[in-house]
Amino acid sequence: MLVLGLLSLMPFVAYLLFPTLLSADSFYFYSFSCGQDNIPTINIPLFSEAFFKGLPCDLFAFKSIFFVVLFISSIIVAKTGELYDKTYGWLAGVFVFISIAWVHGHVGIEDDLLGFPVLFLANYLFLKSGIEKSSRGKVLAAALVVFTGALLWKGALLYLVVYTFFSVLAIIILYTSFFYIGFGAIKGLLGNDFSQENMNAFFLSLLGSKTLGFGHGIGLLGMYILTKRIWLVIPFFVAMLLNAKWAIHVSPFLGLGLMFLVADLDKMRIRKGIVFKEAWANKHFVKIFIVMAFISTAALSVGLLFQNPNASQMEAVQFAVDQSGGKLIDNDWSYGYYIMFSGGFTDTFGGGQPTFTESFNEQILLTENPEAFEGCILLKEWKEKGFYGNDIRVFDCRGGE
Repeated sequence: MLVLGLLSLMPFVAYLLFPTLLSADSFYFYSFSCGQDNIPTINIPLFSEAFFKGLPCDLFAFKSIFFVVLFISSIIVAKTGELYDKTYGWLAGVFVFISIAWVHGHVGIEDDLLGFPVLFLANYLFLKSGIEKSSRGKVLAAALVVFTGALLWKGALLYLVVYTFFSVLAIIILYTSFFYIGFGAIKGLLGNDFSQENMNAFFLSLLGSKTLGFGHGIGLLGMYILTKRIWLVIPFFVAMLLNAKWAIHVSPFLGLGLMFLVADLDKMRIRKGIVFKEAWANKHFVKIFIVMAFISTAALSVGLLFQNPNASQMEAVQFAVDQSGGKLIDNDWSYGYYIMFSGGFTDTFGGGQPTFTESFNEQILLTENPEAFEGCILLKEWKEKGFYGNDIRVFDCRGGE
């Protein structure tokens, strides 16, 4: 428990040192918690809405949700590991941090985050049911998914889709759900190129910093889970290939797989009498892998400090808001929630679109578009690169088209 607490604390400290928030949607939900009236109305599930409304308008309190949920999620993964191995199982909660998506997925403080530990618990119950040859766990797992989808996060529907491969009950519940909400809801599970969070680059997505982090090494070894015939990982893995957002839902399986791998190697070392050349390595075999998880998490925590939005972006946003005089601002799509967070108004909001605005009205314009805007006066320019790798500029177009 202490080890999991320390691993969760490392990125949390980095988050506290970060001057604002991470993930564009976090800015929206923070503004929502603060009761700002310049944000759009969106349909937030009942329990999530009540939760965020009840939060104090305080950055420390808001960021603390990240630590609490990350810690709880990691404990659930550790307990899942203990279903299979009482001695080594807790290591699954440690090794899950080697999957880069684990921390990155929890960074976005929004309704998704509230649903994560409940869904990971559903998987725990589903897997436990398989071990005990009982249907009770599957019923409870399906119930938790329905609860999450209805009251916390709509994306929980993915879990019912996955469970249908292994449970007739899940098929019935899924079909009933689609009957009431419309079969078009399945589109939300698929990827798109409209936002980086939901990219559908298929196998190329494996190399992304927000997916499994395969390009960073050991994460791929987590697929060792398949040697234990835990086939539940396969549909989650396929979902991630279609939509990068689902990478975090594969992470617990990677942690579990790495636990199996380390446990099997350690048992083989003991059983076969294998001795490493370095005596200390032989003595501290398992501890070495735990240290690797700490090093990986430490590096990732430092990396959080260099994420967007950078200081220039927030300075540009505040400057645009000040110049707007409380009127609408034209902006690149990714800057919308930042403008709202800073007290400004815009009709263009979201996060991660791979293009910038090409049009403007008689308003203040915040953009990275390098094209000239005729009739607009350049007020200020920031050379530090923004979302799209271009200089950030603020124009006064109130005398333009």
